[in-house]
Amino acid sequence: MSTRLTFGIEPNKFPFYYGWVILVVCTMGVIMSVPGQTMGVSVFTNSIIEEYGISRELFSIIYLLGTSVSALFLPLAGMALDRWGARRMIVLATLGLSFSLLLIAYIKDALSFFFGQATPRLLLYFALFFGFLCLRHFGQGQLTTISRATLARWFDKRRGFAFSLSGAFVALGFGVAPLFLQTIKTASGSWKNAIAILVFAELAMLILGFLFYRTNPTQVGVQMEQGWQTNKNSSRKKEKAEEENARDWTRQEAIGSSVFWVFCAGMGIFALVNTAIIFHYEEICFQGKVDPTFGYSLFLPVGILSIFSEIVGSNLSDYISLRKVYLGMLVMFGIGIFGVANLGSLYGQVLMAIGLGISGGLFVTINSVTWPKLFGQKHLGAIMGVSSSCIVLGSAFGPYLLSLGNTFFQGFASGLLLSIFPVFALLIYAMFHRLETVEKTAID
Repeated sequence: MSTRLTFGIEPNKFPFYYGWVILVVCTMGVIMSVPGQTMGVSVFTNSIIEEYGISRELFSIIYLLGTSVSALFLPLAGMALDRWGARRMIVLATLGLSFSLLLIAYIKDALSFFFGQATPRLLLYFALFFGFLCLRHFGQGQLTTISRATLARWFDKRRGFAFSLSGAFVALGFGVAPLFLQTIKTASGSWKNAIAILVFAELAMLILGFLFYRTNPTQVGVQMEQGWQTNKNSSRKKEKAEEENARDWTRQEAIGSSVFWVFCAGMGIFALVNTAIIFHYEEICFQGKVDPTFGYSLFLPVGILSIFSEIVGSNLSDYISLRKVYLGMLVMFGIGIFGVANLGSLYGQVLMAIGLGISGGLFVTINSVTWPKLFGQKHLGAIMGVSSSCIVLGSAFGPYLLSLGNTFFQGFASGLLLSIFPVFALLIYAMFHRLETVEKTAID
């Protein structure tokens, strides 16, 4: 147990449970990953294309490659989190994200200083690729994984409740992020000035993370969920399930488990299709003869339903099986995709709002509470690193695959309808697949 370098912050002497502090700073950490998320990148897409003088197709390919390669390093980052702890890793992640933002914004100016107008195009493309690799790895990958794994380690019986509070603010933050970033971009006078502001914000997060992040209660001499009474009336079935799954699984044991890949596949498919929809949404609106301004306004009910379903789903995860939450996510996501494919109709708009909203909230629940509940906390970083890699890989290939469908079918609708099939194939598999004994106890 170590409490060195606390700078006067001693979690074991707080007048209340320090997990609440962890909840606040980890929620801020996830929100600060926005510049590395697709929704954040999309605000600057046109500016980057103009700055580098490349086509939208080439931009998409560079983005795909950078995101794909970044995902390959996430399992290593997860293992580093288990070994080095949350404080060191949050410093590394925020520094890496800040560096990647500066690289994307100013590398062309730096190269022009040395090469002038003769800057090799291949070198410029590689610099942009490396910038996206770092942006996606440290933003969508590391920053979210570190924050969610740390929060999970500070709560046990009330983990779902804690994630419901955190998830509500994260959903709100992600919902307003594109408009907020666009406002900063306009108010600051240029996209590069907006990037500089974001870098200062990330450095502020670095300081907060270094001061307040702690890996787990044991590390700082705090009792887990100090001051909360365990529900003595909990059922024998739940107590037995908790006892049988109390051991901490290693990364190798977890990835050798079929249930791990059932959940990873669902989250990967969600990331793939949902990112593709967001990436191409404006053109989807045009093809559906929907005014883009009205189309984007549909994300308001999506956001509201997402917050509501995340709160309900996370709280229910403390009392019901993860399988039910997972199946609900898949069903609602399939409905949401069908709605987007028929965006030109009123029923399509309603189904999109309901389906994407509820499934989005349940996705956050599944991504947050599944791994500690099924596999324990000791190797949580390594396990979540693999799952995060699946999610990032899905988000990398989604936009490109849907664009291929648009080209082949002369429209996005057919490609979207086809994407429903793997969702429901996984739904049927998860409903009827016979899990191993330990997995069945944990998930049913």
